[in-house]
Amino acid sequence: MGVNHKVKTNPESKYERAKERVKEIKGWYNHLLIFIVVNTILQTIYSGYIEGIHLYVGESIFGRLIGPVVWGFALLIHAIWVFKSHYIRRSYKDWEEQKIEKFMKEDTDAFNDQWK
Repeated sequence: MGVNHKVKTNPESKYERAKERVKEIKGWYNHLLIFIVVNTILQTIYSGYIEGIHLYVGESIFGRLIGPVVWGFALLIHAIWVFKSHYIRRSYKDWEEQKIEKFMKEDTDAFNDQWK
């Protein structure tokens, strides 16, 4: 457990983790930008504003919106992963460390009880 705390306070390690977080956030913003551009183009084509290009997706609004809705849901999951997962990961790591310590203590206690 003590070794992990040294790794967590290492400036190079902090820099690498921060760099990775920035990369993840940048990836999400790129995903958002592509979502907006692609869906704007598709909705413009579907509405008939661009002559000569006709995409048939049916007469219903469902045909026009199913793609953006599903993709939007994926974008939401991506956002949750990028912006909230570090809390989840940290909580999980803390729980993991607590369980390891508990099992090690139980193991030591069982060993000591055996030799009493």
